[in-house]
Amino acid sequence: MRLVVFICLGLAIAVGNAQAQSWQNPDRPDYQRSPDSNNDTRLGELTKAMNKLLDKGERERLADPWFLKDLRELVSRYHRPWSRTLLNDDFSARGTQPQAPWRVTRGEFRVDWRYGLRAVALPAHRQRQADSDAASQQNQQGDAVQQLFGALLNQALKGAQRGDDKTSAHRAPEQSGGSAEIAAPMAISNAFSITTGLTARPLSGTDLTRFSLGVYQGKNGAGYRLVVARRDAKDRSKLRLLRVNGRGGASIVDEIESDFRFDPEKPVRLTWTRARSGEMHVSIDGKPMIRTVDRGFRDPFEGFVLRVGSGDFAVRRIRIDGL
Repeated sequence: MRLVVFICLGLAIAVGNAQAQSWQNPDRPDYQRSPDSNNDTRLGELTKAMNKLLDKGERERLADPWFLKDLRELVSRYHRPWSRTLLNDDFSARGTQPQAPWRVTRGEFRVDWRYGLRAVALPAHRQRQADSDAASQQNQQGDAVQQLFGALLNQALKGAQRGDDKTSAHRAPEQSGGSAEIAAPMAISNAFSITTGLTARPLSGTDLTRFSLGVYQGKNGAGYRLVVARRDAKDRSKLRLLRVNGRGGASIVDEIESDFRFDPEKPVRLTWTRARSGEMHVSIDGKPMIRTVDRGFRDPFEGFVLRVGSGDFAVRRIRIDGL
């Protein structure tokens, strides 16, 4: 009985601490302050002690096994074993170019003081259509009209996330056909926690927003990718967790469809964790989306990669923790 009382009390404290550490509004003046790790440390010590008590309860059969199993699953939601912060970037550094360790490998990314790390991309087939339309327009109306059309098109694609770039001190990246990709080469433990604040919207003429983020090993990019896609016309979003091999092939670990949507101004919080056991959790604004286990990779990862396939996309903040 004392075991159950202690665990219930600990869970109450854990929930209170978790609520106190909710995602902050990036418009607040204190948003860019360094996070205080005291609460995380105490919460980790508490949940670790509770797991030891649960181990004892299972060994000595101090409570119903199913009850202990449910309690362990609840404790695991608040247990943060991460001992190191590997990357913590709010993109507040001066200048419009991403700073180390970020490296642009395809397309264009810029640092926008309002939105963060930002990229604009059209699907390749839409870019080909735009190029074809532009060529036809040139044949019909001559070079002068074509130049005006091209200027207007570029201006539209360089607009701010709500259509008017006058509200931003930095211009949006140039639209690029295909995708834009950026990587952060760095050591990432096999167990990790990735927390991001994201904004996104489809470009004019398309209802699709698509991006992916993940961790990789080696030059061939083997690792995990979390692909997120949304069709506004269908009011549906899809999350797909992939395991990518060194030959470029990929297999689906898990996937889910939901009605969550992105906001072009207010960052959505996406959290992705992986435990030593290979258990992975993905949530959006605290709502569980994916829970699965995959042990395809046991060695540390060598970097983080972000790819934008369609839409006007920005990362307001990213934090990666590891062991």
